[in-house]
Amino acid sequence: MTPRSAFVVAVAAVAVALGAAPAWAHALRMTVARSDGTIVVAVRYDGADHDGGAVTVTIANADKEVVATGTLGPDGTWTAPTPKAGEYTVVAEDDFGHRDERRIEIPADPDAAPERWNGNRPLLSRPVGIGVGIGAIAAVTATGWWLASRKNRR
Repeated sequence: MTPRSAFVVAVAAVAVALGAAPAWAHALRMTVARSDGTIVVAVRYDGADHDGGAVTVTIANADKEVVATGTLGPDGTWTAPTPKAGEYTVVAEDDFGHRDERRIEIPADPDAAPERWNGNRPLLSRPVGIGVGIGAIAAVTATGWWLASRKNRR
């Protein structure tokens, strides 16, 4: 591989990376909030609002006994009465295997301030991911170019 062909490959790879439409992973993201004697679960997908599909929400206590279950409404939320004090696991799962889980703790004091347990965040934002990808392409190209130029010196 000549230095020129390595450069052409790098330019083509960058053009494909920047020109391609992004493929959004539809990870299920759940937010749980406690307020005024109710638990409100809101669900969305990365890159899109909830589409009203079948998502089942389950609240289980520390002994893994289900204390409440239901399905989301068309607005992407589900409401249930706040369970008694203790630790619980809230799980939202759709028919396609998308799942999010949150551990929450209900305080013994019913007048305690409302709480909110936010959904998971992606590891990298889209601009950072694109930057890392372009940097990786540049590093591989530079290494290939360096190896090709060493081979030509012999």
